[in-house]
Amino acid sequence: MELNADALVRALAVCCGEEPADPAEAVWLARKKQPSLLATLCSAWGELNEGLAFELAAQRERVAFYRVLAASLDSPEIIPLKGLEVGRLYPDGWVRYMNDLDYHVVKPELLWEVAASLVERGWALDSGTFTRVNNSLQVMLSFRLPHPDRYQLPYGVELSSYVSLGDLGAVPPVLALTPDLAPVKNLMMLLFERFEQPFRARDLVDGALLVESAQPRDVERMLNRLDLWPEYAELASLLARAEIGPSLEVPRDAVSRARRRRAGRAVRSTLSAAGLARRTQRRMVERGLPAAGRRVFERVGARWALDAGLLCFGLPVDGRSDRVRVGGRDDLTWVDTPVGRFLLTPGDELPSSAEEFVRGGVAACP
Repeated sequence: MELNADALVRALAVCCGEEPADPAEAVWLARKKQPSLLATLCSAWGELNEGLAFELAAQRERVAFYRVLAASLDSPEIIPLKGLEVGRLYPDGWVRYMNDLDYHVVKPELLWEVAASLVERGWALDSGTFTRVNNSLQVMLSFRLPHPDRYQLPYGVELSSYVSLGDLGAVPPVLALTPDLAPVKNLMMLLFERFEQPFRARDLVDGALLVESAQPRDVERMLNRLDLWPEYAELASLLARAEIGPSLEVPRDAVSRARRRRAGRAVRSTLSAAGLARRTQRRMVERGLPAAGRRVFERVGARWALDAGLLCFGLPVDGRSDRVRVGGRDDLTWVDTPVGRFLLTPGDELPSSAEEFVRGGVAACP
């Protein structure tokens, strides 16, 4: 497959619904609607003005920083997701924009070891997300490190004990990268992200390169196992419109079967209170939470939501523990961990009593 700047502009046009007439319009459109493509487009052009050259140099520096960090985290049990692995598929000299590095850590104890090592190196806990799957507590931790240039975004790392939760109902969670998923893990992650936002121009470039580098049988096995054919079909359609990558054949019957199975799981899920709450939470993730949704989560509380398998978002506060444990008092629920304590909420707001708790610090809750 041959990728060039013209192909990137086509991807930009397909995802934006606008056809840029010249490089100036392409830059404007990318900045406005597809900022994650701009560095790649500039690196493909080569000839840039002073401002774009500075931005591109900043992105190259960011990638170089992440390469050094990734080398320090190199382990068979610390599995990278997308990021640098996809970037290595790009043509020589091209830059793939990255906000952060994402990792799936196989063993819980290792996850906390890695988290503690990041804190020791100056990384700050930004947030935590917790849920229960098959009565097992799952976690995703987000870390930030300030950039030396205060006008640049901070560096980021995410560590997760699960790979993805899909749409929280119709597509089940993936707790480990088994051998049949590992070869196409990055394509799987790209398709999972479709549940959070539409495909972006950078996703088309990533998707074309990932599909070309993967074995068709591995792709088909992953799509069948996770029922991700509808998202794959959408990606294939966008790639065809942008004239990027190989021509992908998507069996209609596979898409239909996946939709039926997902619809069945979604219906069964909504028959329970937990299922209805998960559906409300998915709407919150996609479009924001209306007042009625906030009242639902205020009523059920974070502890019930956590035990019911919803996502609970954690605010880091002072306090550490030798082991991971869930605690609570009144309408507050928290998780103590080796790197900090997290106040939990299934919605987008903490209870009003959380303010007093935070002011009192760890002494407020033994």
